[in-house]
Amino acid sequence: MSTTIPVRHAGNENLFLAVEMSLIATDAGVPLHIHAEGLRGTGKTTVMRWAKTVAPDIHRIKGCQYQCNPYSPHCPVHDTHSQIPDDQWETARMPFVEIGHGAKLGTVLGSVDLGKLTDVKNPEAALIPGSIPVSNRGIILVDEINRLAETAPEITDVLLSVMGTKPGRIKIEEVGIVPWELEITSSVW
Repeated sequence: MSTTIPVRHAGNENLFLAVEMSLIATDAGVPLHIHAEGLRGTGKTTVMRWAKTVAPDIHRIKGCQYQCNPYSPHCPVHDTHSQIPDDQWETARMPFVEIGHGAKLGTVLGSVDLGKLTDVKNPEAALIPGSIPVSNRGIILVDEINRLAETAPEITDVLLSVMGTKPGRIKIEEVGIVPWELEITSSVW
């Protein structure tokens, strides 16, 4: 994968520093949110996307789509476990997801898994996790959040809930599925 490394100069050095600090804090389990503001075309998004290439690895439960920490499982699949044995861990890149101004609530929070629901042999009610649950222990990049606030204010409210407490929380409710609340320790940029 070819990656363009943004040029560091006096005008963006503070953004590089903020991004690096946020990566370190997020890896330590303490979200550090960033709001970058400035003229179009000055490289804000480029610097933030660059962080994906230098983000640290995390340890998680093998195959857990919610990035469960083996020391403190939290998702609907693993929350009944106190600790997971070492042989059930894996190393993965810190999650990095982008939410655009055209996002829908179902893609951000999660939605009903129609494949499982309509399975002829074994139908079951299940959720497909959205961008926020999948980004747990990682970074959520919202490019042009002002446009998102205009087109989908409910998503902005969800992001503020994630940012407002430590850890952040989201609640997912769908007809026919038991509602559940999920802790999220992601940094929102």
